[in-house]
Amino acid sequence: PTTTPCVRNDPPVLMSSQTFHTDNVWCLVANGDRVYSGSFDDTVRVWDTTQSPPALEHTLSGHTAGVYALVVDGDRLYSGSNDETIRVWDLSLSPPHTIRTLTGPCTVWLWQETAFTRGQQTAPSACGT
Repeated sequence: PTTTPCVRNDPPVLMSSQTFHTDNVWCLVANGDRVYSGSFDDTVRVWDTTQSPPALEHTLSGHTAGVYALVVDGDRLYSGSNDETIRVWDLSLSPPHTIRTLTGPCTVWLWQETAFTRGQQTAPSACGT
């Protein structure tokens, strides 16, 4: 059997542009009807994509430096920050709030929905001293 690569030549289309962060957005993760954006304004924003345009649902505060990594695992959101912490947010609560803070220093690399910490493949929440 032969396979034919699917090539899409259509130009990208901007579906929505929001300006609720006050600094650069460094990471995005989508999960169901929600999109989470992490920014160097030290916040994570939760967007409801069932609205048109997507509506800001919550602003998650607690980091003291820019947020550069996000992972969703079930009803948990993990946010990594330059403040050398990873915050674990409970998404089953409204608004979500931090249920645990993991302290560093640590380095997190995200690749294809798997977190790598200090060169070791780990669960998305694993980091700290």
